[in-house]
Amino acid sequence: MAHTPSSTSPDAARTLALGAIAGLAVLKFVMLVALFTRTPPYPPLEFAPLFGAALALSALCAALIQVGSRWFLAPTGLLIAESLLSFGPHKFYPGESAFFAQTPVVYPAIAVGTLLILVLGGSAWRLYRG
Repeated sequence: MAHTPSSTSPDAARTLALGAIAGLAVLKFVMLVALFTRTPPYPPLEFAPLFGAALALSALCAALIQVGSRWFLAPTGLLIAESLLSFGPHKFYPGESAFFAQTPVVYPAIAVGTLLILVLGGSAWRLYRG
């Protein structure tokens, strides 16, 4: 009989963290593609390096989590902080700045991104404590 990990096991937390990192990377990649193809609503061009850095940080976090390194926490914290700029709940409020959503069309991405940030934070904390 195959063993299935419980929702509190390190394997489950690792899988959740990797899934959240992959989801955030996909959202960042879509934003980067929208920026370069000018598909509305696209982010300002100045954010391209930030998106590239976030994708690189996502790869680093995933690799560190996969090998079981305790050093994953610092880059994961940076990824969470950076992702909050793009997908944090503050984006639901209207504003003139690029740090606020300019149109309700992006609300689904913001909702999913916020959920992924919460999952990543919780699973990273569980991995660190476990």
